[in-house]
Amino acid sequence: MVYVILGMHKSGTTLVAQTLHRSGINMGDDLTDDDLDYGSEKSESRQARLINGQILDSAGKFSLDVIPTFEPEINLEAESQLRDFVTQQSQKYAKWGFKDPRTTLTYPVWRPLLGEHKLILVYRPMEYVWRHYTRGLLRRFKPLSLKSLRKGIQAINAWVGYNTKLVELKEVGGVETCLLNYDLMMTDASVLESLDRFTETDLVDVRRGQALPLTGREQLVFRIHRFIYRIRFGGVQLRRVDQGLAFCHMQTQSSGLA
Repeated sequence: MVYVILGMHKSGTTLVAQTLHRSGINMGDDLTDDDLDYGSEKSESRQARLINGQILDSAGKFSLDVIPTFEPEINLEAESQLRDFVTQQSQKYAKWGFKDPRTTLTYPVWRPLLGEHKLILVYRPMEYVWRHYTRGLLRRFKPLSLKSLRKGIQAINAWVGYNTKLVELKEVGGVETCLLNYDLMMTDASVLESLDRFTETDLVDVRRGQALPLTGREQLVFRIHRFIYRIRFGGVQLRRVDQGLAFCHMQTQSSGLA
């Protein structure tokens, strides 16, 4: 069985990859326990990153700059590498998987070549992802400077794009999925238990700590950035994603997978 972890950057996909890898589900031949750490690029499958980079033409690009508005296409070289990667890992391991946030955008290309697989969809409330990308700017510059505003709007736009994909995958069906709210997973043991059942594995608990809530200043700036985003891009898609995640989460809870 192949377990594919999907979700936006800084949404908790690394924690899920850590959990699976340390529980006997191989997430990459070149990974060690030290490599599987928060913020470590090595927590992502090197082969998957290279393949996704070719599909999206995103090698060397900043994560927030990779939000395609088109259906991804694959060239023959990337398809050959993808097939080889899947074949090699499937021959080595009965249970394996990989994590690269950009697979959220390229999954339609991967899907027919993966064989039997399950999707672990990870999301996090927008404000925490927004804070990661704006924290340094809010410290060094005025909170409402043009630079911090641009970065904040860019982070919100990426959050909407990535999580739109998650909602679509959950709603379309055809592949067994498990939707995880990262912040709930950090505080509620039942969420980890649901992942146990989904993966049919006795998972090691590698959780540590939890995110601090936004400060009053951060909350104010976030609301301003979100308001400006709604003016610039409209609020329809934002509402759809919020409602879609809430609905999908309720479905997942009712099925016992969260």
